[in-house]
Amino acid sequence: MNLQVRDAGIEILRVLCGSRAYGLHDDDSDFDYHGIFVVPTNRLLSIGPKIRETAWVEGTEQDNTAWEVGHFLKLAVQCNPTILETFVAPVEMQDGWGERVRALFPYVISRKQVYEAFRGYSRNQRKKMFEPTGGVRAGERMWKFAVAYIRVLYHGIRLLR
Repeated sequence: MNLQVRDAGIEILRVLCGSRAYGLHDDDSDFDYHGIFVVPTNRLLSIGPKIRETAWVEGTEQDNTAWEVGHFLKLAVQCNPTILETFVAPVEMQDGWGERVRALFPYVISRKQVYEAFRGYSRNQRKKMFEPTGGVRAGERMWKFAVAYIRVLYHGIRLLR
């Protein structure tokens, strides 16, 4: 399986995320993957449209999100919870470069950034859980926001210790 980032660049890492990574899935759960891709140098240096920083494909069977390595590392030093999860999630595919990027995990952690990023992310999940808007009806998928809220708080606390 490819993350379908062929248009974006060369995939160097793909990890399993979401309910299946945490053992919370059921028979109807999809597969969620996060990945990192590298844009070839000739495309980085070419004159033309802006390089894609994120590539994603959503479907009924699987959801794939991948980040260009430079953008990924920018988000990593900001301690973005989704990005930090990618460092430690179960590996589906990685090459030598993907392994090197994952080895950077201890160097991107900042207690202050973890506190700010995880607090903001958890607040957002809590808001979605208690203040449904748009097409979300009361009770519909609220459990997903509750699980995300608890999970991000738990991981934030572990990183701060």
